[in-house]
Amino acid sequence: MFKIIVLVSGSGTNMLQLIKNDIKIDCIIADRECKAKNIADEYKIDFILLNRDKEISKNLLKIFEEKKPDLIVLAGFLSILDGEILEKYKNKIINIHPSLLPKYGGKGMYGLKVHQAVFENGDKESGCTVHYVTSDVDAGEIIGQDKVDISMAKSPEEIQKIVLEKEWKLLPRVVKELIENNECDINEKRAEQLLRKYGFDFKNIDKNEIIELINKEINDFQEGSSEYIRLLCGYLYCLGDSSDVPLIEKAKYDINFDVGCMIDGEWIDSLENNGVEDEKKHIRTREEIIKAFVSYCKTYFNL
Repeated sequence: MFKIIVLVSGSGTNMLQLIKNDIKIDCIIADRECKAKNIADEYKIDFILLNRDKEISKNLLKIFEEKKPDLIVLAGFLSILDGEILEKYKNKIINIHPSLLPKYGGKGMYGLKVHQAVFENGDKESGCTVHYVTSDVDAGEIIGQDKVDISMAKSPEEIQKIVLEKEWKLLPRVVKELIENNECDINEKRAEQLLRKYGFDFKNIDKNEIIELINKEINDFQEGSSEYIRLLCGYLYCLGDSSDVPLIEKAKYDINFDVGCMIDGEWIDSLENNGVEDEKKHIRTREEIIKAFVSYCKTYFNL
């Protein structure tokens, strides 16, 4: 059974949307007295109240080790996690943030403060983001993001209301996708779904041929590619055999950066073809990296 723990600090409206979307929550943990407890009582969900202090990450870790959750959802949780908990539950802790990250993220950017900044800057568009939690606040890999028009909003409070309604749709959708994949870690199954979106089909490709390709090309390039590209090369290395855990781990952590640089070259070429003269000033997006990856593979395998 897929076990979910939700961490809250306030009213728990995002958490309530999970419940209303038939997502089973095994435990709710709060870092302060809050209205979310009323929801826990109403739906008869185990509720734990922790002290909001410097030991909160250690105390949460003890609870997680006992309950063994598959996914931890931060739904309006204001305490910042740190230390061992982030390593032990890497890519199993997700957070919803009320902005289009990386804009308006980081320490001190939460709740109405985010919408105040958006309003003061005169943005016509805002939204919300679900991302993995890392030691850098609001900087983990983005899993899902929805935009919303706020051009008619007259105050930060209006923006907050509009964005919150979008959060209520985004968070359940992302959590359901993670449950369906039965895997909250970054893995080859999720990568395959992303790559198929751009028309790349692995069914007719021999995994041994892929490995041979990487081994052949690996010494021809210098280090320097991003973590995203490194992971994508890892996906290429292990796609086709989800049961081969050692190979997956090797692909995640040991694959050489050099293959990534090869994909990086595809990305730079695509920028130049689109009139971008200085790629260093251009922030690479996930979509661009995937397209470069697909482009290289299609060329090599004559697809």
